[in-house]
Amino acid sequence: MRYFSRQAFEAWLSRADENCENHKDIELMKKELRVSYDPWDAYVNDTLKKLSEGKCISRKFDTNCHFDTRLVGLGNDSTDFSQLTFLHYQRQIDLENISIRQLQIYGSNKPVTLKNLRVDKLTFGSVDGVTKMENVWIGDLVFSAGNRFQSFYCSGGGILNIAVDTPDGNNPFNGSIHFADNIYFPRKIGFRLEGPQPYRNMRAHMLKLENTPMVSRFFTLEQATERRLDPKWSLNRFISWIYELLSDYSASTLRPIMALAILFLISSTITYISDGAAVGDPIDLVGWQKNLCGDSQTASALRAVVLAGNAILNPLSVLGVKGLLVPKYSWLAFWNWLSSAFAALFIALFFLSVRRRFKMT
Repeated sequence: MRYFSRQAFEAWLSRADENCENHKDIELMKKELRVSYDPWDAYVNDTLKKLSEGKCISRKFDTNCHFDTRLVGLGNDSTDFSQLTFLHYQRQIDLENISIRQLQIYGSNKPVTLKNLRVDKLTFGSVDGVTKMENVWIGDLVFSAGNRFQSFYCSGGGILNIAVDTPDGNNPFNGSIHFADNIYFPRKIGFRLEGPQPYRNMRAHMLKLENTPMVSRFFTLEQATERRLDPKWSLNRFISWIYELLSDYSASTLRPIMALAILFLISSTITYISDGAAVGDPIDLVGWQKNLCGDSQTASALRAVVLAGNAILNPLSVLGVKGLLVPKYSWLAFWNWLSSAFAALFIALFFLSVRRRFKMT
């Protein structure tokens, strides 16, 4: 199976379809194909035949079709459907390896499975079933009126823009909603995304469902997009960038921990290279602490680790000012104070991330 990349998808969105024929109206095409005993049999078979030949077609399936539709394309760079519509189609829909300019699904309450697709514009209307999308790249994802998804799961691929009701409007979701971390959402205004409002709307709808992980996800996207609206060299933009870098707007518990670990390694290395840690009062040392004394490389490394650890794990001396070691040099003392301030910031960001992730109040 071929998986479409973001670059390939954006290139496909930008170019015209040379393989698309000059189509007749899709209703007329449907009538002309209804020539067998079962009028939908010829229609479905012709669709599968055209797909296998790599031709670009338009199709419409409605409530009169009694087939579970599974359409599998070749997965190449060409467009398979200029338009594909399912109107009050009460059967299972399964699409794979297909490129579609306009995909419309209206009035469905059966499972919808989309896998490895490219869709310029995907519209859902009055859908209240289970929808699963895997590695689907979408230019515009439109939730029109009447949607009440019981389950909506997306993994892989990307969504460049979302059109959904404002926070005081209709919530298209009614059950379990999940957008996996491996889905690409743009954080910059451009190509399709015009501003942070789509993410703001999605965050509000997720909040009504108390879906905390998705609230956090769309809050992060909203903040990252809003940052681009601030003046380029403004303080607000710089602080927002730092907030994103260190904790992804409190959405990541890992980033602050990694920042602490990197800070500890840097402080330990600086202290070890400069041999800048001195024992405060050797008389007070007991047990393992006696290993801090001496001129060996082991003692020097241990002193560096203990001094750096004390500055980071006891930021701003909140657990007491007396330590086993003191810096030899004034510049190292200043660095320890600075690293303590950064450590306090990272620890605060970590607890904010934990609080947001687990809804702690």
